[in-house]
This record gives sequence, C-alpha cells and structure tokens, in this order.
Amino acid sequence: MKKLKFLIFYGLKKRLLKKSFLISNIIIGLLTILIINLPTIIGLFENDDDAFVRIAYVVDEASLGYISQLDETLNQGLEEDIFIFFETQESMKDSFFEQNDYDILLMIQFDNGRLNLDLYRFETTYDTVITQTIQFLDVFSQNQAYVPPVIDSFLPDDYEDPFINEIISSISSLFTLPLFLIMTFGIQFVGVDIIEEKSSKAIETIISSVKANIHFLSKIIASLIFITIQSLLLIIYGSIGTLIGNQTSSVTGVSTASLTEVFVEYFPNWQGILIVTALFIFVGALLYLVIAALTAAISTTQEDYQTFQGPIMILLVIGFYISIFASAAGGDTLLRIASFIPFFAPMTAPVAFAAGILTPLEVILALFILIITTIGVIVLVTPIYKVAILSYEQTKLFKRLKTYFIKSKHE
Repeated sequence: MKKLKFLIFYGLKKRLLKKSFLISNIIIGLLTILIINLPTIIGLFENDDDAFVRIAYVVDEASLGYISQLDETLNQGLEEDIFIFFETQESMKDSFFEQNDYDILLMIQFDNGRLNLDLYRFETTYDTVITQTIQFLDVFSQNQAYVPPVIDSFLPDDYEDPFINEIISSISSLFTLPLFLIMTFGIQFVGVDIIEEKSSKAIETIISSVKANIHFLSKIIASLIFITIQSLLLIIYGSIGTLIGNQTSSVTGVSTASLTEVFVEYFPNWQGILIVTALFIFVGALLYLVIAALTAAISTTQEDYQTFQGPIMILLVIGFYISIFASAAGGDTLLRIASFIPFFAPMTAPVAFAAGILTPLEVILALFILIITTIGVIVLVTPIYKVAILSYEQTKLFKRLKTYFIKSKHE
C-alpha cells in the first residue's frame, strides 16, 4: 500500500508542478471566464438603437400612469413618440401579428378594480421585464388588499423560440468542451508518464520493486485524481466568471445574463444534469485511461505512443462533434444512438439528457452499459499490461497486441 501511495503522489507531483500545467490552466481559466460572460461582452458593444423596442399601448384612463414607467424600463426613456391608444382598439390585437410597425402590444385595462394585461409579442425577450414591472407598479398603486393582476400572453401561431438552438449549442459546448479537454489531459497524463519511464528503462527498476498491476493501478488512480483536480479548477473558473459577470452588470448597467445563469434558467433540473455529467465523466475517463495506459505500455518510444493513441483521439473527437452539432442540427436520433455507445456516451449522454432526448431510465441504461464495458476492458487489459510493460517489441500495433494477448494467457 505504501508503494502504491508513493507512485500515485510521485506521478501527481511530477505533473502538477510542471510549467505546462500552470500555463495551460491560465489559458483555460481566461477562456472559461470569457465564454461564461460572452453575452455580457456582446451587450457592452451592442448599439442602443438595435435594442429599441417599439411598443403600442392600449389603455384606459385608470392605467395610463403605467406607461411612462414601462417605457423608461424598456427603452430608458429614449423613445420620442409613445404610441398610445384608448379604449376600443380590439382590431389591433386581431391584426397585430400581420403588421411590422410595433414589436409589442400591451393592452392594460382595469376591470372591477383588478388590472388586466394582454401581452402580444413576436418573441419572448422582454417578457420578464414587462410582467415584473407591471406587478411592481400594481402592488405600489394598491393601498388596500392586493389582488394580483391577470396576465395573458400571446405569440404567433408559428412561433419557434430562436434561442433554443443557441441554448442547446451553448450547453453542448458547456458540457463537452471541458470534458474533451479533461479527457485529453488525462490521456496525455497517463500515457506520457508511462512512456517516459519505459523509454528511459526506469520501468525495469520500478517493476522489480512493485508488481505490474500495482504500477498499472497507480497510474490510473493518479490520472483520475488529476482529472478531478482539473474539473474542480474548471468549476472555480466558472464561478469566477459568473461573479465577474455579475459585478460587470452592476457597474455597466448591462443586465445580460451569463451562460451559467441562462443554463440555470432554461434547465430547472440542472442539479440532475450536473450529477449525470459527473458520473459519465468519471466512468468515461476511467475507460479511456485504461486504454491509454495499455497503449503506452505497448509503445517503446514517444513517437510510438503518439501514433498508437490516434484511434483513441479519433473516438474522442467523434463523440465531441456529435454532442455539439447533432442536437442543434436536428440529429436527435444520432445523439440518442451515440449515447448508448460506450466510447461516445461520456460526451453525448449528458447533452442528450439536458436536451430532453434521453429519459432518466435511458440515462441509467446508458450509464450501465458504459460501466459494464469499462469493467470488461479493465479485466481484459490488466494481464496484457503486465506482459507489455517490460517488452520492447518493434512490430506493428495489432501484431504486437496479438503477441502480448497470447503471452498473457500463459502467465
């Protein structure tokens, strides 16, 4: 056990104290903060004229006082002409979705002391601002027992939220890009560590002191700890990015939500999504690390390892692209199928679950398949690793694998 601990902490210390780890995390941290606050950054450079909202109000005399405050909230008082109509403008709501003069139609009227709001709009950007402002003004104006307003909202019959695809694409990137980076770092961690020891012949001294399976286990555990540390750092970067976005909004007045806030708003079950993502990351990383350790064990030089790890990286890239583009491009079936393929599932299953393509039961099934596959690969790889780690054959990859597999049966 002491030797196992020594090998684990020695490997971690060797990687965590490298300058490349520090530099890469500085870059990743800055990119994470930038991506989290991308909507706010865009908002800082947005032209105020582009954000101008053309509103038509249909009001009665009792609700006329609401208009100036609403316009101040939505257009910062920039609108020179406020389009106000009184009483009977029923024809406006019938023809609103056929005209281009106004972006929003607000019908504000009192009925038996209770405020009634009919909200007609082409998209939902300003819904929260309008309804919250109306409710605030209504509460403020009533001195006696408060009666909540009646609010009815209307959209065009053919309305499709243009933000949904952007949200899905952003969520895909939010899940898969960090995972892709983490998996890549983990593969490089375990592979480079093993091949350095093997190419320098230090592995012969190590294996003379500890069993090959202990050496194998130490590399996998060290890599998993490294991945956990990197994941926690990404969470810290995301938290810093959200905090910076909130501070920026309060200073600049730009109230655009960060991607983190948008994620929480659009996905009420975000806690479940994060749990599912963490489970698939852990099991998927274990699967890839075991294969990467075997690949490094059968390699004799750094060049060998870079060549042999090609298939692993191809699988990662395929899963990465499926998870990012499949759902946004309408390829829900492809994303669903890929979620049950173990080598793609770590990246595709969390995205499919977040997008509502997979049910909770299907997620459990996909995770079960991934776990069984990982266990099977570990059982298959461990005896081969014990043979390959001290071998220096120069044959082709598959011939080398076949040779080690046959030898492992006789060990």
